[in-house]
Amino acid sequence: ILDSGAAKVETELAGQPLVQARLMHTSGDVYAALGLYPEAERLLGRSLAARRRLLGAGAAEVGDDLTALGRLYVAQGRYAEA
Repeated sequence: ILDSGAAKVETELAGQPLVQARLMHTSGDVYAALGLYPEAERLLGRSLAARRRLLGAGAAEVGDDLTALGRLYVAQGRYAEA
């Protein structure tokens, strides 16, 4: 179900990039909580890139993505990246 939803977010919300980024972030958090780190990193990274591009590097949403990626890297023992 999660994989299907994430795929739909990526394809069906292309015309609404901020909504798409928000849902990618949420899906990435769920994947991370399930220990599915590669999927989580991909979605969180895409959310981060979109929000940086659309909102600018100083936006709170960009900080949310960076925090989520930091937590993900810590969970994987990737401390230098975190």
